[in-house]
Formats: sequence, structure tokens, C-alpha cells
Amino acid sequence: GIKINFTAIFTSEQIARAVEALDGGAPSIISVFAGRLADFGIDYRPIMQDAIARARKTKTIEIIWASTREVYNVVEADSMGCHIITAPADILKKLPSLGTKTGAELSLGAVQAFRADALAAGLTLDVPSPRAAE
Repeated sequence: GIKINFTAIFTSEQIARAVEALDGGAPSIISVFAGRLADFGIDYRPIMQDAIARARKTKTIEIIWASTREVYNVVEADSMGCHIITAPADILKKLPSLGTKTGAELSLGAVQAFRADALAAGLTLDVPSPRAAE
């Protein structure tokens, strides 16, 4: 009857063993540290998909997408059907910007920022075209 959070999970084998131990017991959570896997170049997606699929076959287990590193992880977790995602405040603050700009708008904004930085540093280019700086 004790609720369990199986934490610091990094492999499909750990997920399988956790599900086996928890299935049918009290409501429980398995926390898969997707962000830490990504930090070490490990593709977390198959592991997360495996965890979610296994948990969804039970009535008592949910999966936490832990160690979130970027805003897009929220989109990934949602599209995979993950039950819970933990995210730091800096990630949560960025969520309202999802879908508000196109790649072209981001490109133009980056170039404008580079230009502003160069001008602020006193750098100029002698370019013959009057539109080169636009």
C-alpha cells in the first residue's frame, strides 16, 4: 500500500524490473532521467517509449520524464503519452513561445542581433551596396 517513486532509471532493463516489481501494487511512478541520457549522447526516445508502453499496460504505474533539458522535451513527452514531466522554471517560462515563430523569423532575428552586436562593438564593413546593411 506504499506509493513508490522508482527514480534514477536509465535503461529498459531497469524499467522492466521496476514495472514487474510495482505492477498491481499501490499507485507508483517510474522516473526516467531522459535529459541525463541525452547529456551523454544516449538516445532517450526508445527508452522513454518503452517505459510509457509498459506503464500503460498497468493500472497503477505512471512514468515521469525527468531531468528535462529543453522546451521541446515537453512536446516530445506529450506526443509519446508520458504521464508526468518535471521541468525547471527556465523551461516552464519558455513554454508560451512554442509555435510563435517560423524558422525564417528566427533566422532574420539572429542576423539582426549579430548586426547590432557588431555595431555596438564599433565594427563596420565597407560594402559598396547601400542595402548591404539592411
